[in-house]
Amino acid sequence: MLNDADRQLQFLLKTLAYSTPRPECCCRLGARFLADSHYEQAIYWYEQAISMKNKPNQGNLIEHIAWTWLPYIQLAVCYDCLGQYDIANNYNEQALQYDPTNKLILDNQQYFKNRLKE
Repeated sequence: MLNDADRQLQFLLKTLAYSTPRPECCCRLGARFLADSHYEQAIYWYEQAISMKNKPNQGNLIEHIAWTWLPYIQLAVCYDCLGQYDIANNYNEQALQYDPTNKLILDNQQYFKNRLKE
């Protein structure tokens, strides 16, 4: 029997059969793999999200954070979990460029500053 996480993953993967993935879908796939501690797979999907530069037409519903800072902050989380703090910090800094007042990103900046001193 499928649980909600499995159904969500099936739904997200099914969307790939109908159109090119958008950052929203890539971020959701990344989140699904991150939740299961499959960091390499999560990294793949978040990198796919940041590789997409052209936003859709104004008529389409878009989640702006998926097109801006969210994949970067999630990549920072993935690389932090893998112990690759320099890479994690670099992604956090890129997230900061999109949203310089975001408390989560600023807290991460302090976290990585302390982590890189160790």
